[in-house]
Amino acid sequence: MPILTVVGAVVAMAGFALFMGVVFASGGLAKSEQFRVLGELAAGRHGALKRGFLFVAVPTVLVGTCTSFAGVAAQDARVRRQCEARCQQQGFSTGRIGPSTARDERRPERAAFVACHCEAPGRPSLELRAEALGP
Repeated sequence: MPILTVVGAVVAMAGFALFMGVVFASGGLAKSEQFRVLGELAAGRHGALKRGFLFVAVPTVLVGTCTSFAGVAAQDARVRRQCEARCQQQGFSTGRIGPSTARDERRPERAAFVACHCEAPGRPSLELRAEALGP
């Protein structure tokens, strides 16, 4: 798992915990009161410190979430490059990531695994497990 994914998830969780902590500490434990409390926090009625925590928490959640998704995208790009390289090593012209043709035994509507599909004109296609392509 890429470090960006882990770091992003930790930052997002910390921001969410700060956000919820400020809301709950300001009387927003009841679901029906949370928007009222958010408005009061944003207006500074619970003090400048809690208002500051609120305005730190929201961007922290957003930055953490975006960082985590960037890590996932980097991992997906790495797997795609590995798929293309493996297919070319095997003599195929293209390689793409997609669902396997095999079906999940418990849920037949789902693919059994994520596959690397190697294709070339005039040749039968080759399907490899994407997770087995290497580090």
